[in-house]
Amino acid sequence: MSTDDLALVPRGEVIGFPAPPSPARPYACPPPLHRVVRTFRRLYPGAWISTGGSKGGMASVYHRRFHPHDVDGTVAYAAPNNVDDRDDSAYLRFLETVGTAADREALKSAQRRLLLHRTELVARYEAATTAAGDTFRIVGSADKAFVIAVLRAPFMFWQNGGSAADLAAVPGPDATTDQLYTWLDNTAGLALYADTVARAYIPYWYQLATEMGYLDVPTAHLTDLLRHLGAIEPRTFVPRDIPVRFDPGAMPDIDRWVRRSGTRLLFVNGTQDPSVAESFPPGRHDSRVLWVPGANHHTTIAALPTADRAEVTAIPARWAGRA
Repeated sequence: MSTDDLALVPRGEVIGFPAPPSPARPYACPPPLHRVVRTFRRLYPGAWISTGGSKGGMASVYHRRFHPHDVDGTVAYAAPNNVDDRDDSAYLRFLETVGTAADREALKSAQRRLLLHRTELVARYEAATTAAGDTFRIVGSADKAFVIAVLRAPFMFWQNGGSAADLAAVPGPDATTDQLYTWLDNTAGLALYADTVARAYIPYWYQLATEMGYLDVPTAHLTDLLRHLGAIEPRTFVPRDIPVRFDPGAMPDIDRWVRRSGTRLLFVNGTQDPSVAESFPPGRHDSRVLWVPGANHHTTIAALPTADRAEVTAIPARWAGRA
């Protein structure tokens, strides 16, 4: 298996090294992942490696926690590990140290200017959303949705961008309101907080609210301009008629298994990705954590330095019996 093989595998899939298939009757409806994997392993009895990116990376680890022998190894890209939801210090520390002081100040200044022009920008946001036939029933209002986007902007900037070109595009002191609005939309995705998209993400936010927890972001520089305190909490995105109760033991259980019992786990993270400010540990048994210098949330093994790439690519191949 080559570096390109791993780089081109869709993140969030289970990949196999199959023997020839035999006929089988398909399921009429999708069963749980464990049953899917076990069924396909009967069809393709070769070695299997699971992989996923971001939430898919987390899911691939959770699957191994409860069904450790379903696959022969796991490659998880950019998978967060929020062990204690009460402690967000790692995320806050990351966002206060990533990049240069000038980079961070530029983002904070852009946030302030966005909130200083909130009346005009919220009116534009609400008008555009209404014209698209959308609403803000889940989040509550265009103003609250706007604040959420502004608060999340630095996190999403580093998660999905962070290049020299991205830094140069951060609106400066002379930026127009149109430039501010366009930058916020491009960075934080204003459509995410209106109902059409938000509705599709309710299951994700529900799992954050009940098991996985969420992060916090720096706000001290915005104190005099803020409304809707706590707006970025997962509860905001889960309709009020759906009860939410957080299980504080879920993530520590996963983390404990990875540390003590997890085997054949390969984690690939970018050093500029705030999502993995809290990352999975390597574990004791044939497992590793790799960091891609300067990479964000969308990194792959192919992005590793040349010296590391061949060695790391050989690990899943060895798991699959191809070394």
